[in-house]
Amino acid sequence: MTVLAIIIGIIVLILIIPFGVSAKYNAGKYYLAARVIAFDVPILDSEKKDKKPKSKKAKKKPKKAKVKKEKEPKKERKLPSFTFEEILEVLSLALKTLAKFFRKIKINRLKLHCVIAADDPYETAVMYGYSQTLLALVTDYKGRAFKSKNSDISISSDFTAGEIYLDTEIIITLTLGKILAVLLSAGFGLIKIKARHAKEKEKPDISNMTNNSEKRIMLNGANAKKSNV
Repeated sequence: MTVLAIIIGIIVLILIIPFGVSAKYNAGKYYLAARVIAFDVPILDSEKKDKKPKSKKAKKKPKKAKVKKEKEPKKERKLPSFTFEEILEVLSLALKTLAKFFRKIKINRLKLHCVIAADDPYETAVMYGYSQTLLALVTDYKGRAFKSKNSDISISSDFTAGEIYLDTEIIITLTLGKILAVLLSAGFGLIKIKARHAKEKEKPDISNMTNNSEKRIMLNGANAKKSNV
């Protein structure tokens, strides 16, 4: 019993532990790390690049020619067929699943300091206008499309500088439990779509019957089956 409780506890812990990505960029310097709980595992760091000495290449020995074996022909796997209506419903389900997935993502830290600048003052003004429109869209979707815990966004313009200055940082986390919940929801939705269309295919098509007596016989047979059930 104790072993089972420990196993269940480990599984629950794995499902609720947050993991994600931490990234920074400032004036040509970049940093990328995998994040687990509150700890970073560096992947790329422009300030701590290991300068490995060039090792002399050893002379390669001639390789023996390998005899190629004839590959057996692979059996073709039949993919599940979908009707046009099913494809539309599956696409709608995929978009809803994607929206759910983005809502599950948590942005722990969002920093964006940008100074718009260009050689031509007119270009600076145009780019600044576009950036303000984009900022309004991001602010409007924040909270609905994604959750942001700590955000610091500021965009300004500089008509004297010749190039754009960018200082950004983002920390994104997610849990395995939330990913599994979204995938299970999508899987059940797909099963429902296939089951509903399978039932519709089993129903007799009486639209093409010209004889009214044939229609009555088919409808009476269907009603008799329902009453027996």
